[in-house]
Amino acid sequence: RLRNIGFEFDLGGAVWWEERWDAQYDKLLAYKEAHGDCNVTEDRDTDLAKWVQNQRRYHKRDTLSDEHAERLRNIGFEFDLGAVVGREERWEVHYDELALYEKEHANCNVTKVWSAKLSKWVQNQ
Repeated sequence: RLRNIGFEFDLGGAVWWEERWDAQYDKLLAYKEAHGDCNVTEDRDTDLAKWVQNQRRYHKRDTLSDEHAERLRNIGFEFDLGAVVGREERWEVHYDELALYEKEHANCNVTKVWSAKLSKWVQNQ
């Protein structure tokens, strides 16, 4: 019935999503060229840092497409920061993630559903 009144089920959402992903990926390539890694911090680029954090979250939840995961791996993207950064850097990464969370949610009460690691880190502070 919805089609009968001209309802559009897909307003190009999938196309928009891919275009945005590709644009952020290109920004990440430029970041890596300038900084030597893919560990974007909020103080350098808030939007890109949030996107990078989301890619790690999607990968952990197994919702990142195989194609996107492969493209990221091909440029040296690390999905598990714990494997590549030391304690101080890990603290900074968690701090940046918390700052992004606070901007989005107006609080620092990170739930385990949002990010179990970040939630645990917050509890340990």
